[in-house]
Amino acid sequence: MAAGRQTGGTPSEAAGDTPGDAAGGIARLRRLAPDDRAAPAVLALLRGAFAYMEGRIDPPSSLARLTAAGLGEMAARGTVLVAETAGTPLACLAAEPRGTAFCLSKIAVARQARGQGLARRLIEAAAAEARGRGLARLTLQSRVELTEAHAAFRALGFAETGRTAHPGFDRPTSISFARAPGAAPGAAAHAGATEAGLAAALSDVVAASPGLAAALEAGRRLALPQWRIVSGAVYNQVWNHLTGRPDLHGVRDIDLAYFDPDTRWEAEDAAIARARALFPETPPVEVRNQARVHLWYARRFGHPCPPLGSVEAGIARYASRAHCIGLRLEPDGKLDIHAPFGLADIFAMRLAPNPVAPNGPTHRAKAARQAALWPELTVLPWPDEGAP
Repeated sequence: MAAGRQTGGTPSEAAGDTPGDAAGGIARLRRLAPDDRAAPAVLALLRGAFAYMEGRIDPPSSLARLTAAGLGEMAARGTVLVAETAGTPLACLAAEPRGTAFCLSKIAVARQARGQGLARRLIEAAAAEARGRGLARLTLQSRVELTEAHAAFRALGFAETGRTAHPGFDRPTSISFARAPGAAPGAAAHAGATEAGLAAALSDVVAASPGLAAALEAGRRLALPQWRIVSGAVYNQVWNHLTGRPDLHGVRDIDLAYFDPDTRWEAEDAAIARARALFPETPPVEVRNQARVHLWYARRFGHPCPPLGSVEAGIARYASRAHCIGLRLEPDGKLDIHAPFGLADIFAMRLAPNPVAPNGPTHRAKAARQAALWPELTVLPWPDEGAP
């Protein structure tokens, strides 16, 4: 898959959804940042989707008091997921951890995007994040008058757990629902998927991963030339999603590659210092200028690497095809995916060799470590060898 931007109702429309979106492609999911420029558009989406409740529920929805800044505060406290196409928000969901629960709210789908599976995708992304956080259940509340929403939630696996009243009311006004986060999907869930479908699934994985999303946001703020979060942090987190393991399980560091023709060590050292001030402390960020790789590669790996002309040229030389992946969060919030061999190997949990360079020892060593962490992996041998 060439480098480029790739992508993957009110609750009452969630049941029976099918993949797709109103623009004819596959909407992608992303996390709203606390200072996200899209917050006013997401707020407008919410107000439009909730308009049908006016005059129907009592007391009125608290949405009337929500502001764009308030949405940012919700994103800072927990998670606000947005499904969008071409920068236009089509659906959203907020979630916040409380005790052992991931509490969902503000589930909305634009009228033109209903019936497209977006509510289901958002809820399943929230379930994946809940599994990664080690939370025991998803919870939500719905007003008693919205009977069609109750049916949709039940179709998504939620069960009623109780009824409560707003202050000043002597009757129940809200119904509480809950469900378990559910089992991880497994590699078979994506068998036969198209590249566009896998790209949408990858955007869902990123949206459901607080750690990977934070790294991408830090990379966007750092803004080194041609930067990408590459290799392990990306494919490892896909495997965690598929197998139900915690967020960033097995990720030793966050690899950030960039390309600057200035090959002085002092220049790279300055970039490393800037990155450490922006990225979370764990896992540590490893910053490497791809224009300098040929200067030290032979000493580390025992064979030379030609000078690279871009970050993408370096990605194409990684030892295993599943390792050849790089992500960049663009200034407008879009996720740019570069995967020269496609995404099928990553989602199939398959380590196939990439013999463009004599990287057999690296392929074997990484495969041994990763198979110990993810026993579900299939490891294919290096060419002309009987075993990996």
